Amino acid sequence: RPVTPSWNVPQRLQVVPVAQVHALELQFPMREILSLYKSKPTRYLSHLLGHEGVGSLLSLLKSKQYATELYADDSSKSCVPFSIFTVRMELTDS
Repeated sequence: RPVTPSWNVPQRLQVVPVAQVHALELQFPMREILSLYKSKPTRYLSHLLGHEGVGSLLSLLKSKQYATELYADDSSKSCVPFSIFTVRMELTDS
């Protein structure tokens, strides 16, 4: 049975660009992680997504000429009730 949070998360967003920026930033709300400081579970996720070697997400995006950079982290976006995990990609012009 899925857990229903006490706050609503938008399922669809409409975005209107205000500048010509070739980047995509995705923010994923999640439970607070401050209490997990010893195990640092989001550190594993950051390393998996941020890996730049052969077979990585970034190498796939580069091979398809979708992105040039990828950043994944939870830094400075944690507080007691929730955390936000961010994945940011610098996109190509094409």
